[in-house]
Amino acid sequence: MMDIDRQDMGQDMGPSNYFSMSKLEASSSQENRPMKRIKATSTQSQPDLSPSQVTAISPAAWVAPEHPGEVERMKVVNSARLLEIPTGPEYNMIAHKAAAQHQVPVALVVLMDSHMALTKGVAGWPSKAGPRQLSFCAYTILPDSPDVLVVLDAQCDERFMTNPYVTGPPFLRFYAGAPVIVRGQKVGTVCLIDVKPHTEFTQQDEQLLMALASQV
Repeated sequence: MMDIDRQDMGQDMGPSNYFSMSKLEASSSQENRPMKRIKATSTQSQPDLSPSQVTAISPAAWVAPEHPGEVERMKVVNSARLLEIPTGPEYNMIAHKAAAQHQVPVALVVLMDSHMALTKGVAGWPSKAGPRQLSFCAYTILPDSPDVLVVLDAQCDERFMTNPYVTGPPFLRFYAGAPVIVRGQKVGTVCLIDVKPHTEFTQQDEQLLMALASQV
Protein backbone atom coordinates (compact mmCIF):
# COMPACT_ATOMS: atom_id res chain seq x y z
CA MET A 1 0.00 0.00 0.00
CA MET A 2 1.14 3.53 -0.70
CA ASP A 3 2.04 5.75 2.26
CA ILE A 4 0.29 9.07 2.66
CA ASP A 5 2.24 12.31 2.83
CA ARG A 6 1.78 13.67 6.35
CA GLN A 7 1.79 17.20 5.00
CA ASP A 8 -1.47 16.41 3.18
CA MET A 9 -3.07 15.39 6.46
CA GLY A 10 -1.94 18.44 8.41
CA GLN A 11 -0.31 18.43 11.81
CA ASP A 12 -1.50 16.23 14.65
CA MET A 13 -3.94 18.25 16.75
CA GLY A 14 -5.01 17.59 20.31
CA PRO A 15 -8.67 17.33 21.38
CA SER A 16 -8.86 20.97 22.43
CA ASN A 17 -7.91 22.10 18.95
CA TYR A 18 -10.52 19.90 17.33
CA PHE A 19 -13.08 22.59 18.09
CA SER A 20 -11.31 24.77 15.53
CA MET A 21 -11.35 24.57 11.76
CA SER A 22 -10.04 26.80 9.02
CA LYS A 23 -11.85 29.19 6.71
CA LEU A 24 -12.84 27.95 3.27
CA GLU A 25 -10.80 28.83 0.22
CA ALA A 26 -11.67 28.14 -3.38
CA SER A 27 -9.72 25.78 -5.57
CA SER A 28 -10.57 26.29 -9.21
CA SER A 29 -9.47 22.82 -10.20
CA GLN A 30 -11.85 21.28 -7.66
CA GLU A 31 -14.75 23.58 -8.46
CA ASN A 32 -14.58 22.78 -12.15
CA ARG A 33 -14.16 19.03 -11.71
CA PRO A 34 -17.28 17.12 -12.85
CA MET A 35 -19.13 15.12 -10.24
CA LYS A 36 -20.20 11.52 -10.73
CA ARG A 37 -23.66 10.54 -9.55
CA ILE A 38 -23.66 13.22 -6.83
CA LYS A 39 -24.46 16.77 -7.87
CA ALA A 40 -23.42 19.77 -5.83
CA THR A 41 -26.00 22.54 -5.70
CA SER A 42 -23.86 25.19 -4.02
CA THR A 43 -20.99 27.27 -5.29
CA GLN A 44 -19.38 27.32 -1.83
CA SER A 45 -15.62 26.74 -2.02
CA GLN A 46 -13.70 23.71 -0.86
CA PRO A 47 -12.29 23.82 2.69
CA ASP A 48 -8.76 24.92 3.44
CA LEU A 49 -8.03 22.76 6.48
CA SER A 50 -4.55 24.07 7.26
CA PRO A 51 -4.07 24.08 11.06
CA SER A 52 -2.51 27.56 10.93
CA GLN A 53 -5.91 29.21 10.36
CA VAL A 54 -8.17 28.05 13.17
CA THR A 55 -11.05 29.65 15.03
CA ALA A 56 -12.33 28.42 18.41
CA ILE A 57 -15.80 26.86 18.49
CA SER A 58 -17.89 26.33 21.61
CA PRO A 59 -19.65 22.94 21.88
CA ALA A 60 -22.47 24.28 24.05
CA ALA A 61 -24.96 24.80 21.21
CA TRP A 62 -25.14 21.18 20.04
CA VAL A 63 -24.58 17.81 21.68
CA ALA A 64 -24.86 14.42 19.97
CA PRO A 65 -27.23 11.81 21.44
CA GLU A 66 -25.99 9.13 23.82
CA HIS A 67 -25.82 5.51 22.69
CA PRO A 68 -28.42 3.48 24.64
CA GLY A 69 -26.15 0.42 24.71
CA GLU A 70 -22.88 2.26 25.31
CA VAL A 71 -21.69 -0.08 28.07
CA GLU A 72 -21.89 -3.15 25.82
CA ARG A 73 -20.49 -1.25 22.85
CA MET A 74 -17.46 -0.10 24.83
CA LYS A 75 -16.88 -3.63 26.12
CA VAL A 76 -16.23 -4.66 22.52
CA VAL A 77 -14.11 -1.59 21.81
CA ASN A 78 -11.94 -2.23 24.88
CA SER A 79 -11.70 -6.01 24.62
CA ALA A 80 -10.62 -5.77 21.00
CA ARG A 81 -8.16 -3.00 21.97
CA LEU A 82 -9.42 -0.98 19.03
CA LEU A 83 -8.40 2.37 20.46
CA GLU A 84 -4.78 1.24 20.49
CA ILE A 85 -4.77 0.89 16.71
CA PRO A 86 -2.42 3.54 15.31
CA THR A 87 -3.14 5.68 12.31
CA GLY A 88 -1.59 3.80 9.41
CA PRO A 89 -1.31 3.74 5.64
CA GLU A 90 -3.95 1.00 5.31
CA TYR A 91 -6.60 3.20 6.95
CA ASN A 92 -5.43 6.28 5.09
CA MET A 93 -5.81 4.26 1.90
CA ILE A 94 -9.42 3.44 2.76
CA ALA A 95 -10.13 7.13 3.45
CA HIS A 96 -8.49 8.27 0.21
CA LYS A 97 -10.34 5.60 -1.75
CA ALA A 98 -13.66 6.72 -0.24
CA ALA A 99 -12.96 10.36 -1.10
CA ALA A 100 -12.00 9.45 -4.66
CA GLN A 101 -14.97 7.13 -5.24
CA HIS A 102 -17.50 9.72 -4.09
CA GLN A 103 -15.58 12.83 -5.15
CA VAL A 104 -15.71 14.63 -1.82
CA PRO A 105 -12.93 16.71 -0.22
CA VAL A 106 -12.90 14.82 3.09
CA ALA A 107 -13.19 11.15 4.07
CA LEU A 108 -12.37 9.62 7.45
CA VAL A 109 -12.00 6.28 9.20
CA VAL A 110 -13.18 6.95 12.75
CA LEU A 111 -13.27 4.82 15.90
CA MET A 112 -15.59 6.00 18.65
CA ASP A 113 -14.49 6.07 22.28
CA SER A 114 -17.00 6.89 25.00
CA HIS A 115 -16.04 10.57 24.79
CA MET A 116 -13.82 10.96 21.74
CA ALA A 117 -13.97 10.39 17.99
CA LEU A 118 -10.53 9.08 17.02
CA THR A 119 -9.48 9.43 13.38
CA LYS A 120 -7.48 6.39 12.24
CA GLY A 121 -7.55 7.10 8.51
CA VAL A 122 -7.79 10.50 6.88
CA ALA A 123 -8.11 12.25 3.54
CA GLY A 124 -8.34 16.04 3.59
CA TRP A 125 -8.72 16.59 7.37
CA PRO A 126 -6.04 17.88 9.78
CA SER A 127 -7.16 16.53 13.16
CA LYS A 128 -6.84 13.02 14.55
CA ALA A 129 -9.13 13.25 17.59
CA GLY A 130 -12.19 15.22 18.54
CA PRO A 131 -15.08 15.37 20.98
CA ARG A 132 -17.73 12.78 20.30
CA GLN A 133 -20.40 15.26 21.42
CA LEU A 134 -19.83 17.27 18.21
CA SER A 135 -19.47 14.31 15.86
CA PHE A 136 -21.99 13.43 13.16
CA CYS A 137 -20.64 9.88 13.55
CA ALA A 138 -22.30 9.66 16.97
CA TYR A 139 -25.58 9.36 15.05
CA THR A 140 -24.17 6.77 12.65
CA ILE A 141 -23.33 4.32 15.45
CA LEU A 142 -26.78 4.46 17.08
CA PRO A 143 -28.60 1.09 17.01
CA ASP A 144 -31.59 2.47 15.09
CA SER A 145 -29.55 4.31 12.46
CA PRO A 146 -29.79 3.07 8.85
CA ASP A 147 -27.05 1.02 7.20
CA VAL A 148 -25.65 4.32 5.90
CA LEU A 149 -26.54 7.63 7.52
CA VAL A 150 -26.94 10.23 4.77
CA VAL A 151 -27.31 13.97 5.36
CA LEU A 152 -27.67 15.65 1.98
CA ASP A 153 -27.79 19.17 3.43
CA ALA A 154 -27.08 19.65 7.13
CA GLN A 155 -28.54 23.16 7.05
CA CYS A 156 -31.93 21.61 6.24
CA ASP A 157 -31.70 18.69 8.69
CA GLU A 158 -33.13 19.40 12.16
CA ARG A 159 -30.64 17.01 13.75
CA PHE A 160 -27.59 18.88 12.49
CA MET A 161 -28.56 22.44 11.51
CA THR A 162 -27.31 23.85 14.84
CA ASN A 163 -24.06 21.87 14.94
CA PRO A 164 -21.12 24.31 15.32
CA TYR A 165 -19.40 22.82 12.26
CA VAL A 166 -22.54 23.62 10.24
CA THR A 167 -23.27 27.09 11.60
CA GLY A 168 -19.57 28.07 11.62
CA PRO A 169 -16.32 27.17 9.85
CA PRO A 170 -15.91 24.95 7.93
CA PHE A 171 -19.70 25.17 7.26
CA LEU A 172 -20.24 21.46 6.62
CA ARG A 173 -23.25 20.61 4.45
CA PHE A 174 -23.02 16.96 3.36
CA TYR A 175 -22.27 13.85 5.43
CA ALA A 176 -22.55 10.13 4.74
CA GLY A 177 -21.34 7.50 7.19
CA ALA A 178 -21.28 3.70 7.20
CA PRO A 179 -20.66 1.97 10.53
CA VAL A 180 -17.60 -0.15 11.25
CA ILE A 181 -19.03 -3.25 12.94
CA VAL A 182 -17.08 -5.54 15.26
CA ARG A 183 -18.78 -8.45 17.06
CA GLY A 184 -22.17 -7.00 16.27
CA GLN A 185 -21.37 -3.56 17.69
CA LYS A 186 -20.93 -0.30 15.77
CA VAL A 187 -17.51 0.79 16.93
CA GLY A 188 -16.77 3.49 14.37
CA THR A 189 -17.44 4.73 10.85
CA VAL A 190 -16.11 5.36 7.40
CA CYS A 191 -17.58 8.72 6.53
CA LEU A 192 -17.67 11.35 3.79
CA ILE A 193 -17.82 15.12 4.33
CA ASP A 194 -18.38 18.03 1.97
CA VAL A 195 -18.92 21.76 2.30
CA LYS A 196 -21.43 21.58 -0.55
CA PRO A 197 -24.91 20.07 -0.24
CA HIS A 198 -25.61 17.05 -2.41
CA THR A 199 -28.84 16.22 -4.18
CA GLU A 200 -28.59 12.44 -3.94
CA PHE A 201 -26.68 9.50 -2.53
CA THR A 202 -27.69 6.39 -4.43
CA GLN A 203 -28.05 2.81 -3.27
CA GLN A 204 -24.89 2.02 -5.21
CA ASP A 205 -23.10 4.82 -3.33
CA GLU A 206 -24.25 3.31 -0.06
CA GLN A 207 -23.04 -0.15 -1.04
CA LEU A 208 -19.60 1.21 -1.99
CA LEU A 209 -19.28 2.98 1.36
CA MET A 210 -20.44 -0.08 3.30
CA ALA A 211 -17.89 -2.20 1.45
CA LEU A 212 -15.09 0.13 2.55
CA ALA A 213 -16.36 0.10 6.16
CA SER A 214 -16.22 -3.70 6.13
CA GLN A 215 -12.49 -3.51 5.34
CA VAL A 216 -11.64 -1.71 8.59
